Parts: sequence; structure tokens; C-alpha cells
Amino acid sequence: MFIIIQHPFKFLQTVNKFTMEKLKKLMKPSNIKILFLLESGEKRWSELEKSLNKKQVSESLKELIDLRLVRAEERTRGLKTYKVYSLTKKGKALVKELKTILKILEDE
Repeated sequence: MFIIIQHPFKFLQTVNKFTMEKLKKLMKPSNIKILFLLESGEKRWSELEKSLNKKQVSESLKELIDLRLVRAEERTRGLKTYKVYSLTKKGKALVKELKTILKILEDE
């Protein structure tokens, strides 16, 4: 199925606006911090809250889950149920690229 784009410039503006909104969400300091915290493995909410406040953890996890960079899984231990958060495959790839960018910026 082919889609005929009558106004390619408007299409590019929409793509760029959509991409820019994702980048704005991603580049929040609390979101970056959570991505790097999860790089070492899954974490519980309480572990993330040691580095950020409750509101930051809540907002960041919601945004990162919406971006499909982080996943939440329920676990059960005895009678207690809790969630653990981890990077998705896409999230791991992104953290790797962010590290490359940081290395480039440091090599001046």
C-alpha cells in the first residue's frame, strides 16, 4: 500500500515535531538518571527513590514506559507483590548510544 504525500514539507514538520517531543521527554535529567540506574539491572521503586524524589520517579517511569525504554514487571515473594523496572532492548541500545555521545563530549 502506497501513501501519496501531497505536502512533503508538512509531513516532515509533523515527523520532526513528534521526534522532538520524544527527545524532550528523554532528555529530562531524571529520565536520563533512571536509564543509567537501570543499566546495571532491574530495580525496585524504593531503589530508584534513593536517587530521586517520589514525583520524579513517578513521572520519569511513566514517560520512559510510554517511550518503550523501560518495562515494569510484577513479582511475588510470599504474600507480597511488587514491581521491578528494567530496560527494554530499545532502552539498552539507547543507553549504549548515550554513553558514546558522553564519551565524544568528554574527549575535547
